[in-house]
Amino acid sequence: MSTPYTYLIGWTAHNKFYYGARWSNDCDPSDLWQTYFTSSRHVKRFRDEHGEPDIVQVRHIFNDKEKCRHYEEKVLRKLNVLTEDKWLNKSVNGKFLPHGPQTQEHIEKRIAAFKKNMKGRGCRTGQKNSEEHKEKNRQAMLGKPKSKEHIENMKKRPQDTSTLTCPHCNKLGDYKNMKRWHMDRCKHNPQRKTDKDPQTVECYVCGYTARQSPNFYRNHNTYCKANPTKK
Repeated sequence: MSTPYTYLIGWTAHNKFYYGARWSNDCDPSDLWQTYFTSSRHVKRFRDEHGEPDIVQVRHIFNDKEKCRHYEEKVLRKLNVLTEDKWLNKSVNGKFLPHGPQTQEHIEKRIAAFKKNMKGRGCRTGQKNSEEHKEKNRQAMLGKPKSKEHIENMKKRPQDTSTLTCPHCNKLGDYKNMKRWHMDRCKHNPQRKTDKDPQTVECYVCGYTARQSPNFYRNHNTYCKANPTKK
């Protein structure tokens, strides 16, 4: 019968610590630092360089491994182990948080593994198109007519540097984010609850009505399947 537990090990002279949990089928608190020395390679490397830890503690014992796992994650998040340099923990229950640090060694290994698995497919890290390639792309686009609607939309489209001010919360920001989170969609808009999506469009060919999206313009109006002039 297994007895899951959480534990703490540390090197006070170096101000380095590691908080972990063990929940294998045959685990027991008496295993800690006798036959079990954590599964972290970072702890192993630090132990090889600096010797045995002076702190080896069993912190909590559980009768259920899921409770043990959840408790460990709760403690690791509370201790901010991924942002505090004194912790040797590099993940929370095997998951890297969005703000968690990753060593340069880890990043290099991850990129190398990706390139190895892709075998050259889709790997253009650091590569640039040659002048010949650029010219081929330019020639390929020459002479392709744009519809009047496309041209008008290009003229009306705000530049990336344009800013908008939300009339409902007075927040100022770039037009992409403001269009997505503010303006008519702002949570302070009193009409938002009764009219959640006022930006609807209708296909002038088949009459289909939907919210504005790239997919709508990709499949309707000029590009609609019912358009007799579509090639």
